[in-house]
Order: sequence, then structure tokens, then C-alpha cells
Amino acid sequence: MPNFFSAFSSDVFRPLATLLIPGAIGLSTWVVALLWRFPVLRGLIAGNHAETGFVFFLAMVFAGMV
Repeated sequence: MPNFFSAFSSDVFRPLATLLIPGAIGLSTWVVALLWRFPVLRGLIAGNHAETGFVFFLAMVFAGMV
């Protein structure tokens, strides 16, 4: 029987704690401000969920690296 808990080792949590979570926190305020300021952007995001998620993920990684 495979060990399913091996996916939750420290090798997974370290990049989450050092890259993705700080990037998401830093990016979230900018995203909320842009969505309040530009209603057209809100409609664009509502129509393109997958592309928006991919772009936000890349922006989170970049912001976390910076």
C-alpha cells in the first residue's frame, strides 16, 4: 500500500511557506485594488477563469521570489 502522507513532507511545505504564501499576500491587495478600480478587468476575469488563475499563479511565484 502506498504511503499517501509522503506528499505532505517538508519538501512540499517549504516552497509553499517561502514562495507562494508571501507572494499571494503581497499580490492580493493589488488585485483587489485593480478589481475595484477597473470594472472591465472584473468582467475579463469572470470570463476567463483558467487563464486568470495561471497568470495569478505566475505573478504569485514572481512576487514571492522578489
